[in-house]
Amino acid sequence: MRIILLGATGYLGSNIAAALINSGHEVTAIIRPTSNAEILDKRVKLILNNSLEIENELQRVNYDWVINSACVYKQNDSFYYDMLDANLFFPAKILNLAAKYKIANYMTMGTSLPDKFNMYSFSKSQLSSLGQFFSENENLLNFIELKLEMFYGELRNLRKGGGVFHARTFRTIY
Repeated sequence: MRIILLGATGYLGSNIAAALINSGHEVTAIIRPTSNAEILDKRVKLILNNSLEIENELQRVNYDWVINSACVYKQNDSFYYDMLDANLFFPAKILNLAAKYKIANYMTMGTSLPDKFNMYSFSKSQLSSLGQFFSENENLLNFIELKLEMFYGELRNLRKGGGVFHARTFRTIY
């Protein structure tokens, strides 16, 4: 399969990229100019988070999936802008492009925190609501949200039960 991966240089995204590449999938990562792409396998195709470059790529290649693992947990000097951009604005832009270019499947990593617990959980829930709308009301794509809980640290800790995830689909994938 051909997969677009958001957040590929983060902890979760880099592990997803490695698993997909090692399973024989073609992975294209959309990265920021400041991202450290050296942690990614050389077989991962890189494109910069640039609207024109992303749109050109989606016009040329028929992708099967978008997987969104991009996120920011804490506010920083920009107050909430970076968090909203990573958790909502950027993945929503890609969700819209996925629908436009008929990418059938979009999976996002959400959170099991209550929707209004903090800005992080609120921004994640808003993307989920948008994806649900695209899927159920507009019938544009299949949208899957994995609600993650306590998934951090070394990968081996995840394999030993160091993390939990819950999946919620808004439209069944056949």
